[in-house]
Amino acid sequence: MSPTRCKARILCACHINHGQDFQVRVKWEEGTVALWDNRVTAHTAISDYNVHNPQEGLRHGFRITTLADKPTGASGLGSTW
Repeated sequence: MSPTRCKARILCACHINHGQDFQVRVKWEEGTVALWDNRVTAHTAISDYNVHNPQEGLRHGFRITTLADKPTGASGLGSTW
């Protein structure tokens, strides 16, 4: 693939990634738990809350990595990383 076409595909993927069609927004309440499979997910916290407001409170994030089978692609090919 030419460098120009490669760059165009990367920009397209980044545009899709930042679009709202594939986003999940969690309304955090006391006791809320959300899980993502980090092998296929890009995630980020959105700072749309006031950490100094007791009504909104603090959010805590923990990263848990499991020891499991190596991920495989849709065609059954093994991961190279």
